[in-house]
Amino acid sequence: MRQTKKIISIAFLVSIVFMGYLYFIIQPQAYKKRVLQKNIKVCQLAKTKQEEILLLKNKIEEEYTEKNIEVTHLKKKFFEAIHQENIIVLLDKVISDSMVQVPSINFSELTKNDGIDFITVTLPFDGSYENLMVLLKRIREYSKKIIVNAINIDNMENNQLRGSIILDFYSLHNEDHEDEFFANFYGRERFRENPFDSFEEDIESYIPNDIEEISDSIENPSKKILYGFESTSPFFVGFPKKIIGKLYKDPESKEGQCAIKLIYDFIRPRKKSQGNVVLNEENIIIKDKVKGVGLWVYTSEKNNNKIVLVFIDQHGKNHPISLTNQIDWIGWRYLEGVIPQEAIYPIQLQRIYVESLDFDKNIKGILKFDQLEAVYDMKED
Repeated sequence: MRQTKKIISIAFLVSIVFMGYLYFIIQPQAYKKRVLQKNIKVCQLAKTKQEEILLLKNKIEEEYTEKNIEVTHLKKKFFEAIHQENIIVLLDKVISDSMVQVPSINFSELTKNDGIDFITVTLPFDGSYENLMVLLKRIREYSKKIIVNAINIDNMENNQLRGSIILDFYSLHNEDHEDEFFANFYGRERFRENPFDSFEEDIESYIPNDIEEISDSIENPSKKILYGFESTSPFFVGFPKKIIGKLYKDPESKEGQCAIKLIYDFIRPRKKSQGNVVLNEENIIIKDKVKGVGLWVYTSEKNNNKIVLVFIDQHGKNHPISLTNQIDWIGWRYLEGVIPQEAIYPIQLQRIYVESLDFDKNIKGILKFDQLEAVYDMKED
């Protein structure tokens, strides 16, 4: 009997211990496990959403840059501001080329409407038919939009024509236009007669005495020059658009008569600042497969900015080609980048950009670009 009671007592104690272990240890741990598993799922969903947002953000930034380039390209066709003195200088050159006699230039009042400035100019003229055609051709071919509103012509003696031409000038009034600030910031350039004169006097203060120019000899026997930067068509686009930049022709070149010089100011450190030299209009096309591309780049000071070429292939896909992740030299240096294997030829160079990342303190710089080349493998010769 005593043995039975002892067994029952032991069994009872074991049951109590088991129940206590179950309720006070197992169940709380199981509950914590379920909570943690639920939190893991929530975190995984949040991570997935963050990755999707990041991909979407990168895509939006790329699309924004593309659209901003398109908008800037369209804006480039219009006058940034309408000033009578500028129009007089412009028309004086056009009229001189045509040899048409224009006794006066008459202006209407400047009209502002919904961000667009508008002014009408009337040109009374005397001249031959051939000279009139030259005048109209010069107006039509001018880089900015000049609209020929009306032409009044009377036939005079000796095959001479007399009449008047009514021209409309438009500008996209832009409150964010910062050219004047840029000119003030960089000093005397705005007062020079030729805006393409070099900054040699200004650059001398930046360049130390121990500049070493990289030798022109590059050990690659198969190269073809794609572009010499002799044109005035390239234009600047900043991302964000507040970024300031100007392009100039510079006589200090590696090939041809000039290089293109970029002076940029990111204004302040940002997560990402980008200055683009847009080359769409130059039609720099590589038709057949190449190993890579090479470019001469000049800098007057070292910084942590990167330089990238962006090509567009036949399917409209962008292919960024990094030339350097750090500007760690002074003077000229030859840089090369590799064309991605997946690029579908022909490919066209869209732009060159300089970029500063992660709130870098280097926000200003001067770069020159010249002699863009296609680089081929030796075995293809």
